[in-house]
Amino acid sequence: MADTKISCPHCGGHILYPKNMAGRSVPCPHCQVAFVLPQPKSVLPVIIMAVLALAVICMGSLLALQLRKKAPQPPAGSVIRPPAPTAAAPAAPAAPFVPQTADDQEIARHCKEYSDAQASRDTNAIYALLAQSVKTNLLPQNLFIDGAVYDFESLDSVRYRNGSLGKSAQAKVKRKAQSAGGATQESVRELEFVHEAGGWKLFPVLDLARKIIGEFATTGFSDPLDDDLQTLRAGDAFNTWDNNRTNAFEAAFRLAQHRSGIFPWNLELSVESNHWDNLILVVDYRVRNLSASTWTTPLLEFCLKQGGEPLLTNDDVLPGVASGEAIRHGVSFLFRSPPQETAEYTLDVSYPLGLQRQLPLVENLPLETQIAKRP
Repeated sequence: MADTKISCPHCGGHILYPKNMAGRSVPCPHCQVAFVLPQPKSVLPVIIMAVLALAVICMGSLLALQLRKKAPQPPAGSVIRPPAPTAAAPAAPAAPFVPQTADDQEIARHCKEYSDAQASRDTNAIYALLAQSVKTNLLPQNLFIDGAVYDFESLDSVRYRNGSLGKSAQAKVKRKAQSAGGATQESVRELEFVHEAGGWKLFPVLDLARKIIGEFATTGFSDPLDDDLQTLRAGDAFNTWDNNRTNAFEAAFRLAQHRSGIFPWNLELSVESNHWDNLILVVDYRVRNLSASTWTTPLLEFCLKQGGEPLLTNDDVLPGVASGEAIRHGVSFLFRSPPQETAEYTLDVSYPLGLQRQLPLVENLPLETQIAKRP
């Protein structure tokens, strides 16, 4: 089946995916922002519509000619006045949210300041907006800024709730996102705030969740990770965080993976076979989903190594994998020159987390030491 190549609407990175994945929501392998893979364009519907349109025009012309012959002709010198056009009543636009209280207005101002800092990629400006309760857990380098440019449009809504840190707010922000490739689309971002002595301050739930996942990828469960989880429980008044560390980590993992992630240790991967196709090494593998959920955005990263050193890398986007299902897929590596038939290779496979972090599935998996070329 032929693959389709597109650019990510957020960061402009190139993505190659099979046509049967069209219509699915997947995270970009470069910036990790989820979006829907578009349907490949076909010229057949355009041709069919053009033929139908031509047929309708011809039939309409013939009908108009017949009616004109049957209609009585006005006397010479008379003036035919066309009927006055009737203006269609415009649809009433939805009433925009208008900040009513001083709290609404302060939060709207902070939302715009946050969007402006995102657009200018100024992590220090974003850090200045943060609540004191989270500054001990996050540094400017922990704040995520993707490749898109955001333009604040309006505050869509604000709701308030009392949490462990006091009064909290969740704002929905309408904005326009322009990717590195120039594509523009509207989006909505939820931001949370806590009220401190100096007023409303940003509590970056998503950035803290991403830091937690990155810590786990580096050190596993640790005291700093537990401290970050406790800060997340206390500061996020709009989501329920379990007191159990593993369950809370799973919730953070799903949040960082746009609520569609599967724990990597619930994925079982093995290499079925490999073969050469001229300068291309094709590795056929099998992956099984051992979790109780469907893996809706399957993305794996492969690293081919020789002598323990990375040699070639590639990504593979899979179709959705249901709970308990095993599927077979293939990933290829293009060599610049004919490889030695006795060369030894090993394979690393990881689950991408964004921010250039991965959780390993398998490491140093040996491939055949002697790979026979296919006739």
